[in-house]
Amino acid sequence: KGLTGFVHKVLHDNYLSGHEAPEEIEYYFCGPPAMNDAVVGLLDSLGVPEENVMYDDFGI
Repeated sequence: KGLTGFVHKVLHDNYLSGHEAPEEIEYYFCGPPAMNDAVVGLLDSLGVPEENVMYDDFGI
């Protein structure tokens, strides 16, 4: 049991939507290209600067 769904939606709905300053967090994640693109898009929409986002791509 636990949270289910697309990781970017779960991340937003359960953690970042209530955070006072998501743009001040440093993020690291890894996954397939489609997931990474979705998470990067979410973080960009929240105003997170590129230098706070690092990820590994399983598609490489």
